[in-house]
Amino acid sequence: MIQVNDSKVEFDSKKDRHEHIKDGYIGKAGFTYLLNHPKLKDLDFVLETRFEGRADDIKILKSIRA
Repeated sequence: MIQVNDSKVEFDSKKDRHEHIKDGYIGKAGFTYLLNHPKLKDLDFVLETRFEGRADDIKILKSIRA
């Protein structure tokens, strides 16, 4: 299992600021790579984002995995 969220801040900023998928620096392209990586494709992912907007995150993740 992997905890995921997009990031409000740039890589190596030493901060953990969560953002909804596509609204942060990782973006949909980063999540597409992550979810389709051969070593990760069969793992479960847990979102750690605000409740408001989470339904959109789930739709995006399902479309990527389909």
